[in-house]
Amino acid sequence: MYAIHPYYPPDVFSIHSPLLIFFFNKPTLHAQEHVDLSKTHPELFKYLPYGPFETPGEFASVYENSVTSVRGNVLFAILDKTGGDGSPRYAGVAGLLNTSVANQCTEIGFITIFPEFQRTHVTANAVGLLLHYCLELPSSINGKYGPGLGLRRVQWQTHEENAASVRAAERMGFRREGLIRWQRILLEGKYGMTVPPEREALCKNLGRHSWMLAVCWDDWELGGTREFVQEQMERNK
Repeated sequence: MYAIHPYYPPDVFSIHSPLLIFFFNKPTLHAQEHVDLSKTHPELFKYLPYGPFETPGEFASVYENSVTSVRGNVLFAILDKTGGDGSPRYAGVAGLLNTSVANQCTEIGFITIFPEFQRTHVTANAVGLLLHYCLELPSSINGKYGPGLGLRRVQWQTHEENAASVRAAERMGFRREGLIRWQRILLEGKYGMTVPPEREALCKNLGRHSWMLAVCWDDWELGGTREFVQEQMERNK
């Protein structure tokens, strides 16, 4: 177990809704299943800065380097509770990244929903549950899924050309704030933009522009986003 960020209560290791379970720090328990699904659906990783994964060790390495070793990051295994036999099914992963106590903000990222669970209740309920958890106040007695972290901002970044990710965020109430140019350097083999030879000599990896979207506390409490998100979650049961 690594040192959990102070905004993640140490005695809370799962978040529940009627349809989903999120487990803190448990994705490596599903590493083999994640790898098998990655190999079957490599197209899911075209715009993502990681994957697809060839071995459980490779997935664990990315998880360790990108999540557990970075204070403020946490990854969830998403389990769907609606299976016919009553056993939760592994649907993918989602994370909270770059959480800042000082700035009271976090980012939903590292999200992968496998095709069997796309266009179902899973994505809407996964993102919605995280929004409830991040934006509801710790003292809230009216929160549908219990008290939250009381953050002021939850953001979402995605590759400029990943239209599906932008649509998924906007369907859950995120507002597009702008395009951050040359926001990151990509791993070798990833889809991105080139630079002139003299700059490539310094770093050969491609780069990307990223869309920035966000939901803030005033959107949530005063702008109707809480109700809109709940409608989306209930519509996708």
